[in-house]
Amino acid sequence: MNKLTSLSNQFENILTNSDNPEKVIMEMYRLAETERKDYILASLVGITISKTRQLNHIKHK
Repeated sequence: MNKLTSLSNQFENILTNSDNPEKVIMEMYRLAETERKDYILASLVGITISKTRQLNHIKHK
């Protein structure tokens, strides 16, 4: 698994298990700005996967 996929999976897990996803997203963005630019892409992928799974879960109820 490459580094981007690993980061994306970490972000997805954090978002899925968070009581405050907005705070998590803001922290990811802060990290991306100050630490590493690939955090932006990984966080967007993680957010997209997380939201897609939520929507699919709602549709199948």
